[in-house]
Amino acid sequence: MTADELSAIMHERNSASLKHMQEPAPDNAQLTQIIEAAATAPDHGRQHPFRFLVINDAGRAKLADYFEQSALRRQPDLTEELRTRARQKAYNGPMLLAMIVAHPLEHRNIPDTDRLISAGAALQNVLLMAQALGFASRVTSGEAVREAAFGEMLSLKSNEAFVCFISIGSSDKQRQSKGRPNASDLMRIWP
Repeated sequence: MTADELSAIMHERNSASLKHMQEPAPDNAQLTQIIEAAATAPDHGRQHPFRFLVINDAGRAKLADYFEQSALRRQPDLTEELRTRARQKAYNGPMLLAMIVAHPLEHRNIPDTDRLISAGAALQNVLLMAQALGFASRVTSGEAVREAAFGEMLSLKSNEAFVCFISIGSSDKQRQSKGRPNASDLMRIWP
């Protein structure tokens, strides 16, 4: 792959509309490629401070129940339409991954910022590999995932935190970029 080809993949990648995302999703071999791309992220101390959960059909049903209950905790008089909308979030995209980040307890000398940078780089690699394989993707989170009960439902360890959901599928509607900064906007010569 040339630098120009890589640049094209990077510039073509946009968050896809979940309403227009459809099958097919990555097959097992493609999912392996996507996760292997995550593993190439910079990783201070080789701690692999991130992992991914593939949310299957049973997991989506459990998530739907959780999202509905969470919405009801925040707004007890929720309409049926809003309850349905809360449940639908569990079914966004043909493939749904959850990204988890951890602070390795045995390496306290590695700053938290390093693990977050590693997780961010891994996330970008996932999105770029999905794009390179011809898939659309979108990253989401929301209020419900910030509740302690969400981490408990996912059986997260005390040193782990949920980062985001990643929906991956196909889309025949290419979203236009909302604009990106130029290189000159992002860099300065120092001192």
